[in-house]
Amino acid sequence: MTQEGPGAVRRLRCRGANHWLTAALLVLPLLLGIAVFDDYGLGWDESPQRVLGRQAWRYVFQGDPTYLQNYNLPYGVAFELVLTGAEKLAPPGDTRPAFLVRHLLTFAVFWAASLCLFALTRWLLRSTAAGVAAAAGLFLSPRLFADAFVNSKDLPFLSFFVVAAWTLALYLRRPTHPRAVLHGAACACATDIRVVGLLLPALTLLALLAAWPGGPLRRRLATLLSFAAATAAFTVLLWPYLWNDPWHRLVAAFTRMAHYPWGGEVLFLGQFIHSSQAPWYYLPVWIGVTTPLSLLLAGVLGLAVTVRTSLSDEDRSRRALAVVLLAWLFLPPAAILALHSVLYDGWRQTYFLAPALVVVAVAGLQACWHAARRPTASPWLRTAAAAGLVGVALDMGATAAWMVRAHPYQNVYFNRLAGPRDQLGQRFDLDYWGLSCRRLLESVLARDPRPSVPVYTPEKVCEWNARLLPRGERDRMQFVGSADGADYVVTIHRWSGDSPPPGKEIDSVRVDGVRLGAVYLLRPQPSWSAAPARGIE
Repeated sequence: MTQEGPGAVRRLRCRGANHWLTAALLVLPLLLGIAVFDDYGLGWDESPQRVLGRQAWRYVFQGDPTYLQNYNLPYGVAFELVLTGAEKLAPPGDTRPAFLVRHLLTFAVFWAASLCLFALTRWLLRSTAAGVAAAAGLFLSPRLFADAFVNSKDLPFLSFFVVAAWTLALYLRRPTHPRAVLHGAACACATDIRVVGLLLPALTLLALLAAWPGGPLRRRLATLLSFAAATAAFTVLLWPYLWNDPWHRLVAAFTRMAHYPWGGEVLFLGQFIHSSQAPWYYLPVWIGVTTPLSLLLAGVLGLAVTVRTSLSDEDRSRRALAVVLLAWLFLPPAAILALHSVLYDGWRQTYFLAPALVVVAVAGLQACWHAARRPTASPWLRTAAAAGLVGVALDMGATAAWMVRAHPYQNVYFNRLAGPRDQLGQRFDLDYWGLSCRRLLESVLARDPRPSVPVYTPEKVCEWNARLLPRGERDRMQFVGSADGADYVVTIHRWSGDSPPPGKEIDSVRVDGVRLGAVYLLRPQPSWSAAPARGIE
């Protein structure tokens, strides 16, 4: 064996160990999701989305036209059809296992998207560690983590947007016909979940222009035609609504979603405002107060790094992808302002911006890492960079600890910019998904042993959450139309701020002392109930 032999063996072993460590870190979130997926309540949109998917399934396989009268028709059903098919694996006739299957599969798709983000970031930043950090950044974004189980619209759209960004990177690196078709299929899947996926073909054209000339023109144009054909074909194929009149119905869906007719009010900075009257800073404020501070601060530095990459990287493909990242971050908010689109429930309709923010933030962290290790850098720069990295690590560690403590209510995460925690209920919508309703209903049934328990709730989502209860317990829950005929009121205080309804609060769900929802006893406590009041933390 030569003198280089032992060193080469050690390097191979080290490389193999690194591969195993990377694989373990990437698989860990999936195992965590499998362990906790049945802890979450039912989100507000889950029941209507399930109805839409089941109607679309019957339309596709049985010709039932009921689907074409659904109010949510402009929403694509590509993922809902998958969820409906997956429900066939659950025991028939019971809603609990059906919704749990939906939760698990929605999270699994989110996890798969994290692998694509890992691959995308690793190639863009030339670092496996950067790829792992980007994947971790998704799961350490508390609101994304919770929504990854219960939000079958915005989170699957985010997931397929990431998949499409990854297939775009593959296409930019080597523009072949198979890669063009694969990218077209990914763009179509995203569009057939939310029509704003039409942004992806525009980003693809922008990327090709940024990568110009980047290869023989004729070959580029030929593969671009393959991409366009695949995008159009799969978009129509996977969205039954488009089958009879693809162009006009696609335009109608885009027009309606650009000005979605939701007429409710949102609690924003202490005031209830109509969704159509939200100020221009509604989106920046929500992003600013619900994103971990370390991601925001690293993202500021990462923007400068990404701009530099978009202008000066020697690799045209990486340069083009950096341009796409910047457009991914800034074009949708600009379009929302220009079109006066309606936003509500925080910034969930624009959660697909989050992966771009994470990649940009990781680019900033990588710049800090290189500055801290550069021998030629000034001592103050190295110290500042190292301090920044330590600060980010501490902040993300604190975020992870909060996620464990708040489980399964990561959907109400706010950072320090949101203001005093004891005033959050007066400043912002909290549990707008209604995930706490499940625990509140469980507490009523644990307290009240009667075979029929009359309950009133002003929010329909609380009633829907009974579908996650075991069948025997669910049958005991009797929902009535007004408080007059009820013994209990269960509410998440939606549209009422933190104001309590009549009655005595006997149970509540709280995170860090902030009340998400509560149970109120309307009548004198019956003799059959001896259970003491308690808060669910």
